[in-house]
Amino acid sequence: MHRFIIALTLVLFVSTIGYAQFPKPVKEHEVLKHEVGNWAGGVKFYAQGPDADPIESKGNEVIEMVGGFWAVGKYKGSLLGQPFSGQSTLGYDTNKKKYVGFWVDSFTSSLMEMEGTYDADKKTMTILTKGVEPNGEPNKGKMIVVYGKDSKKMTMFATHEKTDIKVMEISYTRKK
Repeated sequence: MHRFIIALTLVLFVSTIGYAQFPKPVKEHEVLKHEVGNWAGGVKFYAQGPDADPIESKGNEVIEMVGGFWAVGKYKGSLLGQPFSGQSTLGYDTNKKKYVGFWVDSFTSSLMEMEGTYDADKKTMTILTKGVEPNGEPNKGKMIVVYGKDSKKMTMFATHEKTDIKVMEISYTRKK
């Protein structure tokens, strides 16, 4: 029955848009291919503020492409002495002309929305984030990801009253 529903859904979808209208990845989607792989991450979490000693941990993230449009990742590690896992989806929205995505994890009950740009000269993605604190208050932030050949460094900031405060840094190395 499950296969029948999937087949029927596909037939209805194809019949409504026509075969020639399937979208194709654009050059901005190529950036996402750098995300693909198995990554070891060294995490520094600045729980007491950016000037205090960070809490350090390690984790692993596996990222795959879906349809040439989306980089979908699964992260596993620990944070503050507790097991921690999260999932991300990042793609390029050809209508918005922005990279878009979301993050969900085992420490929060709400998702974090992401929207940003990529600077090819600097090999840097800048993503603005918004979500909800555990107390229900909205939060905003920024992630900056700098890419190397087989590395990437993600720095995350919380934005409070137009000031960005560093809260986390993950240095990733691609596993071979």
